Amino acid sequence: GVVYGQQNPAVIDQGVFHNDVIAVGNGEVLFYHEDAFLHTEQMLGELRDKLSRVGGQLQAVCVPRAEVSVQDAVRSYLFNSQLLSRPDGSMLLIVPQECQANANVWGYLQRLIADAGPVAEVKVFDLKQSMQNGGGPACLRLRVALNETELAAVNPGVIMTAPLYETLTQWVDRHYRDRMSENDLADPRLLTECRTALDELTQILKLGAHDFLYREHFDMSDALQLILEDTDGTQLETSCTRVAIIWQGKELWIQQDGRGQLLIGVDVEEDDAEYANLLLRPLATNLVSLQLEMEPADVGADEEGHVHGPDCNH
Repeated sequence: GVVYGQQNPAVIDQGVFHNDVIAVGNGEVLFYHEDAFLHTEQMLGELRDKLSRVGGQLQAVCVPRAEVSVQDAVRSYLFNSQLLSRPDGSMLLIVPQECQANANVWGYLQRLIADAGPVAEVKVFDLKQSMQNGGGPACLRLRVALNETELAAVNPGVIMTAPLYETLTQWVDRHYRDRMSENDLADPRLLTECRTALDELTQILKLGAHDFLYREHFDMSDALQLILEDTDGTQLETSCTRVAIIWQGKELWIQQDGRGQLLIGVDVEEDDAEYANLLLRPLATNLVSLQLEMEPADVGADEEGHVHGPDCNH
């Protein structure tokens, strides 16, 4: 069954923007602050009742406000910790270093372990980079409950291993900017960087989402579908090696050359070249991940009004 517990509005006003800043659960254990919820006893009663129906027994661990204030909880991210099950059935609480630095929080955690309750151990980690961006231990872990059959069906490329960790670290070093300005957000090169990084990441994780970019023979219907998904483009013409569309009021063509590379062009006035570059670059990144060759467009229209580009050789 489902239990709907309401977070206390008073703690929201004190900086508890998510419930994981004031409570955390694992299995049958709920670790929460005294001021976390409205109608706490009613909610706990519902949890006990519904857990008992499936053979479970709620273990509620309440942190008294007299020992840890809401402000201490928010500053230390005590409840954004990871509560993990150990093989012996007890639980391990992973907390950020800020909990150890806060005398009230650290004193409470020492008493919590000594009380021989469900939480038997506390481990501390230095997570300053994550904490400075609003994330504690819980924000650094995606938890998915799977049985053996479901686990076997998971793409092994997304399961963390030591070699994958090294590869991902190198990927971050190559692509992650250490600063960002407002001007960067208006720079098309940032879009190019992001899409290049994403394309490389999907290959590292073997997700296959961008594998069509590297086929020897590019299917032009793939190109058209990709453009129309990302834009408000209108299809004008499609062939085995060329696509012509109207996009943002411009006549645009994409053509495959004899080497399997894609050429892209747009019909604009000569003094509009800078605009054309801004227009084409996002599409170029989408289509061939920086392997694109730019050429001037020679776009016209036949008697029926169909836009056409240069003839393509098969």
